[in-house]
Amino acid sequence: DKTPSFTADRKKGTWLFKCFSCGRAGSVIDLHSETAGLNPRSYDAIQATAQAVGIDLERSSIPSSAERREWAKRRQEAIKQTRDTARKKEEQEKLTNYQKQTLLRKLQPYLSKDWRADLYHSSPIWTETPEESMSAFVSNLFSPEATIWMGEPYDSRQERHRQNFKLTRDWLKQTSLPQRIAAGTFQPGSFSRTKDNLKTSPFIIAESDDLIGHKPTNAGERNENKALSYALAGYCQHELGLHLRAVIDTGNKSLHLWFDRPPPKAFAAVRILAPGLRIDTGLLDSCATAPLRMPGCIHEKTKAPATLLYLDHTAS
Repeated sequence: DKTPSFTADRKKGTWLFKCFSCGRAGSVIDLHSETAGLNPRSYDAIQATAQAVGIDLERSSIPSSAERREWAKRRQEAIKQTRDTARKKEEQEKLTNYQKQTLLRKLQPYLSKDWRADLYHSSPIWTETPEESMSAFVSNLFSPEATIWMGEPYDSRQERHRQNFKLTRDWLKQTSLPQRIAAGTFQPGSFSRTKDNLKTSPFIIAESDDLIGHKPTNAGERNENKALSYALAGYCQHELGLHLRAVIDTGNKSLHLWFDRPPPKAFAAVRILAPGLRIDTGLLDSCATAPLRMPGCIHEKTKAPATLLYLDHTAS
């Protein structure tokens, strides 16, 4: 037919028709509705078209007024929940930014571009080799007769782990020392690194992995976080009255700041302030029994050794 009055094709993935005489066009459902006298937008039109081509569709029940109201209610609740979640996220971001700005203002007076050199030069005790750093660290923080734990993180709870609990003077007789140490002293004869076996808890350890506002992801951010950790040490000394005994660069993204444990009321105040200073409260509470890094301890992620940057033999 050189001048067709009707065409049908499925170029767009479904059958579409066009009548050039009357101008009607649409899908196969529209076409069948036209011939059957049905509203092409109705469910009946769909059902009739399906039956015409041998497909039996199950007729779904029309929702009642109560069901439609319940659906509308759930829809409104979902919209409200989405808005509330977005608002809470925005409020949390504002609070986080405020806390970050407040913290930076607190640390600003103690920042230094040469913080690492400042620690070295202000340290009362200097060491030149990792072996010297390890022995100096132990001998200047713990008394010769104290029972201290040293070893690997899981060297505890078994009878064989009694060998990990020795007097300081006996540890120092060894040619090399383990890479981990707990900050507390233990009852003689202990083989488990638990609070029940603690004799004294002379130190607290302050550490923050996210002083920059998030956990560092590259070398530049790690150095920035450590610079802020140095400023945090200054703030803790001058504003909170804590006595700094040692600083260890962990070899990754933070510094371990060893302080003499303050009296109970003062420690309670530090504990309250710790979250605002982004100090890890978990480590603050558990440092007496936690397996902390010694100078020379190789970090499992970066493969860099922990470094002793500052050491003071004088207790507060």
